[in-house]
Amino acid sequence: DIDNETDVGDDDIDNGVSFLFTGNDTIVSALGDDTLRGYGGDDIVLGMGGNDLVYGDAGNDEVNGNLGNDTVHGGQGTDFVRGG
Repeated sequence: DIDNETDVGDDDIDNGVSFLFTGNDTIVSALGDDTLRGYGGDDIVLGMGGNDLVYGDAGNDEVNGNLGNDTVHGGQGTDFVRGG
């Protein structure tokens, strides 16, 4: 897990499990459960098999899931779930 509340900007993490940043955040995942805790900005999980979850705040939040249960807890903005 990466918990860094002071990082500001756009972040991309490959094979990430969990992180907490401001700005536009993306997880490009391998198999497994992925959680993105985004604060502000557009937050995206590109998931493989597993349960993928986005806790979004303001911004357009999105989960592109494969097998598994995929969820977006969104705030203001347009939020999408594309399940497998």
